[in-house]
Amino acid sequence: MHTRTRFVALLSGMAMLLTGTLALPASAADALEVSVTGPVTLTNHILATVPVKITCSPPQTTPLYDYVSVQLQQASGQRVNLATGYVLSASLLTCDGTTVNTIMVPVTPPPFTNNGPFHGGPAIAQAEVDIEGGISCGIGCTINAFVIEQNASAPTSILLQG
Repeated sequence: MHTRTRFVALLSGMAMLLTGTLALPASAADALEVSVTGPVTLTNHILATVPVKITCSPPQTTPLYDYVSVQLQQASGQRVNLATGYVLSASLLTCDGTTVNTIMVPVTPPPFTNNGPFHGGPAIAQAEVDIEGGISCGIGCTINAFVIEQNASAPTSILLQG
């Protein structure tokens, strides 16, 4: 390869990395397993605490933060109530390929909507996990954020208790 061609290829790769358009290749060792489990505790008909079990292999690059979100739906008469919630932290998960992380995600209806109240009984929940990288520019600030690993559970039938 000529020197000029290598230089152009290097510049293109650097531009993709800086703009977040360069995807990291997945390897066979990468694994991110996500499942919603029970019991799900319902408090005051409005707050559901949903356990999410996560197993992950060590990521290829150092994560900046871990993000776990849950969407909950429950039939109530002729309508479906919806609630969402998330947990975000710089050191939420232990990703060593064997540790089963159990993250308790608080889930509530969005404010100023007609969702809720929830009741004891069956519901459907789905969780998503993102392990993300980037450059920290302070609390709540990230430059060039990119997803290292991401996965979601299947929609799962759960039982709200409480």
